[in-house]
Parts: sequence; structure tokens; C-alpha cells
Amino acid sequence: MPLLAFDRMGGRLGYGAGYYDRTLPLLASHFTMGCAFAAQATAAVPMGPRDIPLDVLATEREVILCPGGPRPVHGVPGTAPLFP
Repeated sequence: MPLLAFDRMGGRLGYGAGYYDRTLPLLASHFTMGCAFAAQATAAVPMGPRDIPLDVLATEREVILCPGGPRPVHGVPGTAPLFP
């Protein structure tokens, strides 16, 4: 997923339109991976109630498994993680 900044908890600052955060809950399951440069890391990205955190983030220095790993689809009852 494209991003401007990220934190190690899976927080992602996108480009402001909310396309991904509105589309992902419509899918039966999803896995989110962000690609960024390590310099784009920040201590904490403010997350709203509709923001979907990343499962994994890859930089040129490391692959970060965000806390919780793959999660059920947010706001869709009865869905299961993509990789149980």
C-alpha cells in the first residue's frame, strides 16, 4: 500500500483520500503490506476509527511484522484472518 509515513505498530499515513481504508472492509479478507524507505518511519501515526493498520511493512533495511499480524476484516462480522 502506498504511504507517506508509518510506525512500527502498523499505522500508515496515506495520501489523504482514504481509498484503501474504504475499500478493504468490503473484501472478504485482506492482507496489507506497505513498502517504504526506513526514513519514512515516525514514532506514532495518528489512527482514526476507520484507519486500517498494516499487517507487514518492508523497508530497504528490514521487514516489520506489525503487532497482531493478519487480522479479521475490520467492521465485517464473521470474517476470518487471511492466514489463520
